[in-house]
Amino acid sequence: MDLNTFIKQLKYFASHPVIKLFIMPLTLILFGTSFGSKGNPLNLVGAIVFYFFMLMMQFIEQYLFINVSKRGYVKWQPLYMFELIILIFLVLLYYITNIIFTILAFLYVVSTHLMYAPFKLKGTIYYIILQVFLKGLVVTILASFIQVNLITMNLFVAILPLVSGLLVYYAESEKLDIVKYGMVALPKNLLRYLSIAGLIGMAVFPFAIGRVALTNILFDVLLVGIVGLFIQFMFKNKHYLNTGKSKNYLSSLYTLYVLLLSLF
Repeated sequence: MDLNTFIKQLKYFASHPVIKLFIMPLTLILFGTSFGSKGNPLNLVGAIVFYFFMLMMQFIEQYLFINVSKRGYVKWQPLYMFELIILIFLVLLYYITNIIFTILAFLYVVSTHLMYAPFKLKGTIYYIILQVFLKGLVVTILASFIQVNLITMNLFVAILPLVSGLLVYYAESEKLDIVKYGMVALPKNLLRYLSIAGLIGMAVFPFAIGRVALTNILFDVLLVGIVGLFIQFMFKNKHYLNTGKSKNYLSSLYTLYVLLLSLF
């Protein structure tokens, strides 16, 4: 296999729907799980149950997104089975953790639903802020809490690079949705500024918070590569939109970034 063929196959895999549907939920809990289990025994059962909880939430959110984007309203009947499964997972998580964790997880479920119905925040700045808050802060705290049963200030500081990455992810996703679904509630310039701010945070925060030393050459090279791919996506997003797999590719880039942070 020559290099060009390998790169094409790699891009094909990076744009596959399995990334967004199955890998993205794992990505969202990866850093918190890694952070909470450092120096502590891994709560594998709790991590697995929480992953499947997040997987179901990914399916539910995807369904809500498609309904609001294409129909303008949500047809609730097909969701009843998924909602029942979520309820079962909340009960399981209660027995694995405690009532505080379960309340936070329940608030995550409610907030995710409210973004699409009845408030229909999709296409607004509030949608991006809420997504970054829920996926970057709440989910990471829950993933860490399930491991160590403790929330520390160090965790809040460590989340800053993740929040920056999610800011880029959702700003770029909104730009794509404006073209695809005609949701023109946000100026493109604002989305561009949000992406730039997120990229700066992705590059600076890992060093600023002392997560990794600037002299770590391997981390530096990998970080430059990942941030470079995000920048390339920003300037060539029309190409990715035409493939119909742009968000999957964007999910792959964010997955690589979180994996990098989790390994160092």
